[in-house]
Amino acid sequence: MNQRFCAVESRAIDDPLVGSGAHLERNLLLSWPRPKWQRNLRQASDMPEALLAALHALPTRGGASI
Repeated sequence: MNQRFCAVESRAIDDPLVGSGAHLERNLLLSWPRPKWQRNLRQASDMPEALLAALHALPTRGGASI
């Protein structure tokens, strides 16, 4: 099977590769009841304030995203 990748084809015709997605070094997975999650997906309606503060502080430490 001959594999063709779009990045290789784009480079061959000098087509600029758009996008600059970062590769995060860490992931944080939270398990919380689905009905409790709010629209912004960063907090649930019944999360303690201390947990919310810790979650919102993560991106400022670098290498993490919520």
